[in-house]
Amino acid sequence: MALTPILASLRARLSARPDTEHQQAILRLLVGVVLFFYLVPLAFGGSEVNLLLVAAMVCYLTLCAAVFALDPTTQRVICDLLGDIQYPHAGPTMLELSMDAKAPEVVREAARRAYRAVGGVQTDLAIEFTNLGRQYFNGAGVLVAYPSEDTNNVWAYDAHVGLIPTPVPTVIYNEVMAMKSASKALAVSSDYRPALALMVASGFAALGYQIVWTQQSALWLGHESAAVLAIVAAFFGGLAVGALVLSPRIDRSLRPVRWYAGCELVIGLWRLAIAFLLAPITSRLLDLIGAQPAPVWLWSVVFCGTFVLLLPATAAMGATLPAMERTLAQMRRQGSPIAVLYAGNTFGAVLGVLAAAFGLVPGFGLMVTAGVCATLNFLCAAAAMKLFAEPAHRSQDMARSHGRGVLVMLAATGLLGIGYEVLVVRVLSQVAENTVYTFAILLAVYLVGTALGAAAYDRWLSGTNDSERLCDRLLRTLAATCLLGTLNLAGAETLEVWVLHALGTGMAAALTAEAALASAAFLLPTVVMGALFSHLATNARAAGISFGRALGVNTLGAAVAPLLFGVMLMAGLGQKFALLLVAAGYLALSSRRAWSAAGTRTGRPPASPPAGS
Repeated sequence: MALTPILASLRARLSARPDTEHQQAILRLLVGVVLFFYLVPLAFGGSEVNLLLVAAMVCYLTLCAAVFALDPTTQRVICDLLGDIQYPHAGPTMLELSMDAKAPEVVREAARRAYRAVGGVQTDLAIEFTNLGRQYFNGAGVLVAYPSEDTNNVWAYDAHVGLIPTPVPTVIYNEVMAMKSASKALAVSSDYRPALALMVASGFAALGYQIVWTQQSALWLGHESAAVLAIVAAFFGGLAVGALVLSPRIDRSLRPVRWYAGCELVIGLWRLAIAFLLAPITSRLLDLIGAQPAPVWLWSVVFCGTFVLLLPATAAMGATLPAMERTLAQMRRQGSPIAVLYAGNTFGAVLGVLAAAFGLVPGFGLMVTAGVCATLNFLCAAAAMKLFAEPAHRSQDMARSHGRGVLVMLAATGLLGIGYEVLVVRVLSQVAENTVYTFAILLAVYLVGTALGAAAYDRWLSGTNDSERLCDRLLRTLAATCLLGTLNLAGAETLEVWVLHALGTGMAAALTAEAALASAAFLLPTVVMGALFSHLATNARAAGISFGRALGVNTLGAAVAPLLFGVMLMAGLGQKFALLLVAAGYLALSSRRAWSAAGTRTGRPPASPPAGS
């Protein structure tokens, strides 16, 4: 029989919210009848009766309780059924089944389809059960099967007994289910503190290196601005290469923690090697540039030479975050919170920038600072092997899905985000002192905002059901905050004069003024950028795209930004129009629904979205 059209019709009737409980009961009975006749051949078609499935046919409320004990064929059928009827309880169960490493891939893919069908967007099982428990606690009536009855059943499964119904008074049913969901959330949650500590230390070392490399490059290039552009492009280019090339191998690895430790070792060892290779390599690059080079040849040698020189270290950096995310996912048999790891890594980067620029480099020099960062890399490698020494088992593969749209969005937002950073740094370098301290303050504020945005997303936005609408809101908010930051840049000189007048002269006053300028231009946009990347990366993994691939595509777009915005558009359009182009780019990425809604609110016919949306 054609089950899908029948269930679609019944679902349409259910969504109309019948006026009486009598009508609701009739519709539930109809759904039960459909499931009964569909599942009879599965229950009695074999050599012996499947008593568990017969019990499940009594009421579709029991399907979630029984699905883990059934054979793969029946599991797949039940996943399809729960997705078709959009059963509200099914979200956490389907997500849990999709992450079960013991289940066949065909079952996990069916569970992923069902999870998306019921509106699921989470990749953290603990958060999913927490959200379900919150719905119960808030008294969501749709979650109660028979609200007019005195009792409702809470279902459980026992391997020897089978399905076990426990009747509870309807007046406390929601509270009981809330506690049950909360208990499940606690059971599947994990302590991320060791992983977060490693991410903070790794981020500290990475951005400490960036400060050191920027100053070293300024010495042989002879100009701070050129060094900043070259290092930023090389940094993100290497991160993209590492994430895209190494992430698939990490995903297939039995022990991804070894990849993490290996990458940390490579970073530290290559930093030590650069101490001996930097002078001869940069001398050769200067010979290639020549005395009076053409601009195209100059920038080509600078960008390509810096990229190749730093590639072993930056590529390994690009693989550390995906490797740690995969390590946690393998240990828990479920997705780890991307936003949490991303926020921790970025917070460590803030500490690395500030400590290197204001403490280590002035007090101890570039070589000692690099040695401290290398030591952190070695300690991270050793600690990871000690903390995450788990028995090897096959890591679940991510299903290939229709993820082109989210990958395009990740690349575009990476391009625009770093493009905005490069343009603001170039503009403020004309107002501020334009020293390494200026760059460090700007970078620190950028990273602080990004970390706050990722943390805020994990805390308040990660449970949002309408993923597309949230993405549109973040894009429009980002466009507005970039415009606000551009307007603030117009008054940068006035703001600097006001702060210096209030605080007086001196190093501390100058640094405070530069921090105020950076906050006015960067803070709000970067908070939204951090939330937007976390949202897109979470959606990518829910669509079957690995975090490493998502990170690689995002940083690949970011690697193009210094050359495109800092050299080409800056020269061709000027600072103001280049900054306005960034805000327009974020608006252009909004979905068709957002543009249609905007046209409806203004009373005009919905306009066609810009190309690329």
